[in-house]
Amino acid sequence: MAALGQIKNKLGVYHSLPDEQKEILKSIGFKDRLSKIENAIRANATVVTAIRSEGDGLLEDMEQEEQAREMEKLAMSTGQHACTHSHDHGNGHSHDHAGHSHSHPPTPSIQAEKPTPAQMDKLLSTLKQFVRDWSSEGEKERNTSYGPILETLEEKYSGLTKEQRLNTKILVPGAGLARLAFDIARIGFSSQGNEFSYFMLLSSFFILNRTTERNQHTIFPFAHTSSNHPEETSQLRSITVPDVLPLDYLRGPDSDFSLVAGEFLEIYGGDDEKEQWDAVVTCFYLDTAKNIIDYIKTISHVLKPGGQFINLGPLLYHFENNDDGEVSIELTLEELKKLLPQCGFKLDNEKMIDTTYTNNGDSMLQYTYKACFWTATKL
Repeated sequence: MAALGQIKNKLGVYHSLPDEQKEILKSIGFKDRLSKIENAIRANATVVTAIRSEGDGLLEDMEQEEQAREMEKLAMSTGQHACTHSHDHGNGHSHDHAGHSHSHPPTPSIQAEKPTPAQMDKLLSTLKQFVRDWSSEGEKERNTSYGPILETLEEKYSGLTKEQRLNTKILVPGAGLARLAFDIARIGFSSQGNEFSYFMLLSSFFILNRTTERNQHTIFPFAHTSSNHPEETSQLRSITVPDVLPLDYLRGPDSDFSLVAGEFLEIYGGDDEKEQWDAVVTCFYLDTAKNIIDYIKTISHVLKPGGQFINLGPLLYHFENNDDGEVSIELTLEELKKLLPQCGFKLDNEKMIDTTYTNNGDSMLQYTYKACFWTATKL
């Protein structure tokens, strides 16, 4: 409704113009394009409504888990005992509903009528994330960012038998819509993604568990902005998802994939996660930290001795210049590499890789990241 309201405003502007200008805009196709944008937004709303509907139970579980964790904190503060939550590392392709901390965004209200601008931004970003993670069009972008990671895992564990590979545990914090974690499971590893964004969790649940056909859903991810389009098709082209059907790969006994909901530091910082993982993979993730030292130390904490830390991404710090007074530590790449040995890592190799992120290849504006790729070994 919010996006349709924006189109209504645009039509209002059009109708407020002098008749001569309205005729000019109509003759060059402007008014017709607004109608097509409205249709595209309605098509997106259909998919978003389905995601929300299918995720109702998942969202309720998250809310109950939040309440349980708050009760646990209350019990601890009063000296009482409370049941703790554990998250499963076993087989299965469903989301494991681990708890989430107060640092999470508020749970979206089922009764909410009008989203905030921040919620709309996250929703529109998620639509573009569908392109990156689950469409054929996103394959090129995945090849440049996920490709080096998958190739490194194949190379480092090439000598393992099929059974040994399935017992090799790979953790993917900041899993987003879970394609990288899924691809790691698809090549035979035990893979677990971790994500805290409700938008991402609901959407990945929808793709992983509620989609029954390849290219089942059609979205218009670029319809919501009218800037930098060379032609109408750049804005209004449709994308189908998913390009592969996850259930085809995740049903069998040779698959070990899970996705844990919650905040990385809280879930994996405890003693039960100490030295439990053979490799940690981070992709466009480290710069989401408020305190990147905490991220690196937690990665070291969960890795077994000799475990691999594989990273690819830029340093676009998400909390730089935030207005809430919270901590934000922004290191240069050189400083970050100096931090690694102080957290127990030996940097094995590194290189810079040009890549994009949720890019519209037809846009007149193109962002390219010079992302740092490295592998490091926990000593």
